[in-house]
Amino acid sequence: MAKTPDLKRPRVYEVAKDLGMSSEAVLQIVRRLGAEVKNHMSTISTDIVEKVKGEISQKAAVVKEEQARKHEIELQRAREERARAAQTAAAAAAAQPAGQAHSAPPRPAPPPRPIGGGPSGFSGRGPRRRDRKKKKVVDEKLVSESVRKTLASLDASSGRRRHRRREDESGEVALEEAKVIHPTEFITVAELANLMEVRPQEVIATCMRLGLMATMNMRLDKDSIVTVADEFGFGVEFATEYGAEETEDETEESSDRLAPRAPVVTVMGHVDHGKTSLLDYVRKTNVIAGEAGGITQHIGAYDVELPSGRKICFLDTPGHEAFTAMRARGAQVTDIVVLVVAADDRVMPQTIEAIDHAKAAGVPIVVAINKIDLPAARPDLVKQELAAHGVVVEEYGGKNVCVEISAKKGTNMDRLLEMILLQAELLDLKADPTRRARGVVLEARVEQGHGIVVSLLVQNGSLGVGDAFVAGKNSGRVRAMFDERGHGVKGAGPSTPVEILGWSGTPAAGDLFNAFNDEREAREIAAKRQALHRESEFRAQKAISLVDLKTQITQGEISELNLIIKGD
Repeated sequence: MAKTPDLKRPRVYEVAKDLGMSSEAVLQIVRRLGAEVKNHMSTISTDIVEKVKGEISQKAAVVKEEQARKHEIELQRAREERARAAQTAAAAAAAQPAGQAHSAPPRPAPPPRPIGGGPSGFSGRGPRRRDRKKKKVVDEKLVSESVRKTLASLDASSGRRRHRRREDESGEVALEEAKVIHPTEFITVAELANLMEVRPQEVIATCMRLGLMATMNMRLDKDSIVTVADEFGFGVEFATEYGAEETEDETEESSDRLAPRAPVVTVMGHVDHGKTSLLDYVRKTNVIAGEAGGITQHIGAYDVELPSGRKICFLDTPGHEAFTAMRARGAQVTDIVVLVVAADDRVMPQTIEAIDHAKAAGVPIVVAINKIDLPAARPDLVKQELAAHGVVVEEYGGKNVCVEISAKKGTNMDRLLEMILLQAELLDLKADPTRRARGVVLEARVEQGHGIVVSLLVQNGSLGVGDAFVAGKNSGRVRAMFDERGHGVKGAGPSTPVEILGWSGTPAAGDLFNAFNDEREAREIAAKRQALHRESEFRAQKAISLVDLKTQITQGEISELNLIIKGD
């Protein structure tokens, strides 16, 4: 007997059918009222039904009242126009010559009076009755459209209808059409419809009208996305990478949370000009002894604490010509570039390349002329050659600081560090250590016993053990964290280079690193990026037909045809 009242409770789709609305719209109204419903087959109590009807009736009454007010304003405007027309006709009749007063034809003044809204006469009421009847029909349509517009947030099916109606309205409302969506390339039709808040069936119909046979799960390229979005009145700005908007959702850091951070200094220059030797002296170590042939073959990141207590993050880039990409990455993540030039070897090709990388990144250059202790050193000639390539030192009236050093003997090394710190003070480098970590991957490798080990630079925020992260198409959770000397650390703040474990795959050098609060969200973003990457690679592989092959052979573009024959 306890279940008898439940059998009499109406279902959501029945209520929607009675109200002439979609089930989804009724579902959202019921959920907003606090009732728990799962789908259109769920039952709702009679009091909830009454509340739904009352809410819709209330909104419809508001819309009708607004339309009645607009209708009254229009009638008043029509009366004023008729009155002005009557006054104009009367003035024209009074301006006629007095000699025409005895003429037989009647005066033309009386006919406009009934049209001007006289108190009697069928001719005056007739147009108004027809006008009133016509207005009544239009009012019902406007009320219906206004109800749909009021419930637009609940019923997605009215998206296309709203689009068409706004095109016909005044200019103020038309300004609302200037909407921009931020999709990624190769999104599905359903995802595009969700961004534009319309039904997928409408997007499919639009694609078919444009000559594109599409399904809900079909992925669209950039041109198709722009064309379809334009049909719905949306502009398109493609996101550079899926999930980028989630990583940038935090507002700008307030000034009270910003704290000074250490400068990131990249040491660049030609091969064997003494870049690693300079860092060896600063770090009081011998990195160069462990490198093949004394040549740096990877980006080394070092966190150095000076005797004054201040810290500097050094990035040591390769100087060999085979490591152009590494030098470019080093210039993109840095605050200051230290350009090392050997005084006995002068400006070389990789030196010029390092200057170009620094200028492209827009970072200041501090020139360090090394090996001045050698007899063949000619620092003045080095300064002249640098000026020829756009790096003018202060001694010659330029803006670039220049220090003559000897990394082997330590000559003027203290002054070089002072110039670096002075340049950092001019840049006023600050970061928010309380936000989620964000940085860049410097390099990745696979070590036996550790798995994938990734060196990264934390540029903003703080990273701790256990944090979830995403870098490119890979995600994971920080299982362990080490500094450049292999010592375990629990956290890393801004401008700190670390090596972390816990990756699902090997990221590419230069991938942006972002920390997340939820590991599941990080995995979803990484999986989506992998799917988009596979889709782009698949679309890049253009299949060749026999007709195209015959054309290329005829034009002489192909002289050989590679075949794989499978047979017994």
